[in-house]
Amino acid sequence: MLHKSCGFSRDRRLLKAVEFKRVFDNKRAFRDSYMSVFSASALDSTQPARLGLAVAKKVSLKAHERNRLKRLIRESFRQNQAILKGLDLVVVPRRDAVDGSNVLFSEAVNKLFKRAASRARQDSKNRETKRINPS
Repeated sequence: MLHKSCGFSRDRRLLKAVEFKRVFDNKRAFRDSYMSVFSASALDSTQPARLGLAVAKKVSLKAHERNRLKRLIRESFRQNQAILKGLDLVVVPRRDAVDGSNVLFSEAVNKLFKRAASRARQDSKNRETKRINPS
């Protein structure tokens, strides 16, 4: 049985349009041939990471293919929650993602999640430095 903190409960999801808009408006994006990952610092940096999925029919007309991508993204998110703490993320797959293998797609998701987490830590350090040493 999954530990509650490792699941994908409602508090780990972006649900409202205004939440998605805040992430998209942040303009922090990480891209590869399979997808784009948009990130924004959560309003409270101690809250768990939250994920939003935007998988359009343009990616694939077949629901089972879109659902496969969503399952793989959710699983990668579940495995990386510890490093993503305090981030809101939106993943937008591209058409090429449907043709890729599960392993390659999962590796790509993990790589982009790690890049987003690294950039968030870097930004946090920069904000802290500016607060301590205002110029």
